[in-house]
Amino acid sequence: MITNLDDDSITDEQLETLVAASRAWVGLAVLSISELDPRITLTQFRALVLLRDAGTLKASQLARKLGTSASSVTRLGDLLEVEGLIRRIPNPESRREVLLQVTRKGEQLVRRVMDRRRLDLRQILTTIEAADRPSVVTAMQLFTERAADVHGIHLLAEWPVA
Repeated sequence: MITNLDDDSITDEQLETLVAASRAWVGLAVLSISELDPRITLTQFRALVLLRDAGTLKASQLARKLGTSASSVTRLGDLLEVEGLIRRIPNPESRREVLLQVTRKGEQLVRRVMDRRRLDLRQILTTIEAADRPSVVTAMQLFTERAADVHGIHLLAEWPVA
């Protein structure tokens, strides 16, 4: 991980521009979820994507990936199960544990949210001159790579893009 913070060429304006961009990205993520199901939080959606990608996870594994406690995942699981978005199944390796698994309804929600997000991004890209789009995408790729360099590749893995 890179931790050099001694670059005096970074301006406050650059930092504030990135802060504003990060708010826009988070806002787009939240909007794409809330327009389809306002009861689902960003953390709950992340859990659905992680479960979809993994197939099944123990609550402790999901908690670690979400950066939260097992008790928080238990409550989150209760809410998602009531909505029919996940199911609990017995762990064949341990009778004391259950595994969490996304349901077809949960998979459909993930797909619809990501379709909506891609539509929003397409709409935003159409407002950028075609000649400027490649440089925007290149800048985003570079930023994503450097974020992973600074915080570790887990930054991308733990925040799935679906």
